[in-house]
Amino acid sequence: MRNSHAVLCIASLVSFQGTFAHPLSSIGNMGILNNCETAVYLMVTREWDFPVRILDPGELYQERYQFSTQGGTSMKLANSTDDLQNGKNQVQLEYTCTDRCYVDMSLINNDAKFPGHNTTLSLRPSNSSCDTLTCIAGDTTCRDAYFIPTDDHAVRACSLEASWILTLCAKPLTR
Repeated sequence: MRNSHAVLCIASLVSFQGTFAHPLSSIGNMGILNNCETAVYLMVTREWDFPVRILDPGELYQERYQFSTQGGTSMKLANSTDDLQNGKNQVQLEYTCTDRCYVDMSLINNDAKFPGHNTTLSLRPSNSSCDTLTCIAGDTTCRDAYFIPTDDHAVRACSLEASWILTLCAKPLTR
């Protein structure tokens, strides 16, 4: 019985892979690099919440793009688990993948107590034909991030093959 379950899982994966124009091996990643001097707390949300992870200084978190049936993915970052749970003092890296991946940085829930208002954020794609998003420390009107829910100009799109890395506490001249 156990072997038939494994065959069903493999058959499902093959079937799932065939529903996309791109083979799964060419799908990109979304990542976060903690370049800050302190640890950062990360919670990934989709149709469910993942456990809180701690990103130590210099640590990189990456995941292959997820194709959520209920909308996009939000990767929430804060200085404490309380801020994650309360939706305060956060930076959010958000993405939705369909035929392309649409990405943005959100500072809507940031009260200037987390990197974003006081440090530089840089969201770089692996594909040079796609835009890099950068918010320089102290820029409270950065056009590359959401500050209010209607800041749709902050969304960028790139191919499914491209990967993205959000660097927290990036070097100031990364634009």
